[in-house]
Amino acid sequence: MGKKTYFVNGHYYIIDDESKTIKRVVIQDDLNIPAEDLRQLVTLLAEALAKKEDG
Repeated sequence: MGKKTYFVNGHYYIIDDESKTIKRVVIQDDLNIPAEDLRQLVTLLAEALAKKEDG
């Protein structure tokens, strides 16, 4: 199934059911997001939007 993100008591957690791990996500403001990361984020968002519009 993969990874899922959950919001609990003000914290985000990633649960990976394949590796059986739980990690807490630390959010920080970052004005210098690498260009490659931005490209991948835009691609993921575009794919999610396409799925939503199709189904």
